[in-house]
Amino acid sequence: MMTGTSVVDALNIPKVINIFGSLIISPIVGLVFAGGLIFLLRRYWSGTKKRARIHLTPAEREKKDGKKKPPFWTRIALILSAIGVAFSHGANDGQKGIGLVMLVLIGVAPAGFVVNMNASSYEITRTRDAINNVETYFEQRPDLLKAVTGVDQLIPSPEPGATEPTEFHCHPANTINALNRAKGMLANVESYDKLSVEQRSQLRRIMLCISDTTDKVVKLPGVSSDDQRLLKKLKTDMLSTIEYAPVWIIMAVALALGIGTMIGWRRVATTIGEKIGKKA
Repeated sequence: MMTGTSVVDALNIPKVINIFGSLIISPIVGLVFAGGLIFLLRRYWSGTKKRARIHLTPAEREKKDGKKKPPFWTRIALILSAIGVAFSHGANDGQKGIGLVMLVLIGVAPAGFVVNMNASSYEITRTRDAINNVETYFEQRPDLLKAVTGVDQLIPSPEPGATEPTEFHCHPANTINALNRAKGMLANVESYDKLSVEQRSQLRRIMLCISDTTDKVVKLPGVSSDDQRLLKKLKTDMLSTIEYAPVWIIMAVALALGIGTMIGWRRVATTIGEKIGKKA
């Protein structure tokens, strides 16, 4: 809205669909897996003596074994599993936290965060070279773009000297035009300070659009494995100054998660170990 464009153009729609799909499918997969595990345990483990031992309280264990603590290997397994869950879950939360903070900053202060303002001239040159290589690849394989778009004629770039439309609409048929626009914006640019706020926002939308088209081309059945690796490498280089996070944001999110865990772990343990256990 700040740049006069649709919010949909600023969103990575395929990624949004993938995220919502995972949010719907993941609980179902977890439910089926957990249900199957419980069924197997009740079927083949319910009548054994070991099952009764896991329900012993510390006082009962002391009477039976002479010690309150669980067996050594049981404690090691609990510690290692807790470490694994904490690491994987914390990494996932960290990625989401960094993404949310960056999304807020891009929306509130696009001038400073829509692209990496601290990108060096080497990184910008790397992005520009990737755009040139992607354009060369698509010019050599126009059949791939036609297969993605489903049309026989791609939208050509404007003639030299012609006025380009100010608005940009993301569509695979616009890929060659988008590549030329990005090349024009980055020509002789060694710092993003030379671009206006509107140009930075448009550059981000254009490169994300090219990235989406590249992903679609990679998934085509006629693309070789070598070409797939090449396109993925070019996509990474192209987005290196767009998909980023400053170090201070990474450190802030990591500290927030770490301090929050140090303070709130007891409440979580009490809820899971006592309240849920009693209700079950």
